[in-house]
Order: sequence, then structure tokens, then C-alpha cells
Amino acid sequence: MILRINGVSIPAPTKFAPLKADLDSENTLRADDGYMRRDRIRQGVGSFTAEWMLAPAEYAALSNLLNPAKISVEVFDVSTNSTKTMEMYAGQRDSECVSYPSKSRPQDSLWKLTVPFTQY
Repeated sequence: MILRINGVSIPAPTKFAPLKADLDSENTLRADDGYMRRDRIRQGVGSFTAEWMLAPAEYAALSNLLNPAKISVEVFDVSTNSTKTMEMYAGQRDSECVSYPSKSRPQDSLWKLTVPFTQY
């Protein structure tokens, strides 16, 4: 789970899907004999997708934290059972209005925000 962005506590996401991946060089390929020739240049690059259900004020505050090109993200890492801080960037932000109870009170609406994060 995400705990803080740039040192600021944020609402707990309703969904959190971590992923660790390797980065291979351009020399990685499957050769003519069918065997993989792998040149791994970095192991365990962290990424995850998080989803929140937010009121407009919470949405605006979280969006502002995601604006910088590089952000510091503190997360709980289940693979190590500890918290860790990673330098990351926030990818495309997908939004959906899931509740709009009154046209005269848009501040009472509820928004789903989904954001992918990738480690530098």
C-alpha cells in the first residue's frame, strides 16, 4: 500500500497491485537455435497500479502530489514485509465519476482515480 508521496500521507487506495520486473538490454533475443540469449541490466524494477475512490477535494490534493516529473513514494513492500521509499513517476491518470448525487453540489460527487507508478 502507498503510505506517503513526497512525505505527505495520502488516503489508502482501494486497490493496490505491485509488480517487479527485470530490464533487459537490446541484446536480449531468442536465437535461431530457439534458445534465449538474455542480457539483464537491472533486476526488480518496482511498479504498481493504485486505485482510489475520492471526493473532489481529496482528488485535487492527490493530483497535485502526482504532478512533479519525479516523486518519492513510500510503500509497504509485501515481498520484504517492510516499508521502502522509491523514486517513481506517475503514469496516465484514469478518472471516472462513480457518483454524482446532485447537480447543485458537485463537491458531493465520488471519483475513481487509477494511476500506474514506475520506479526510476
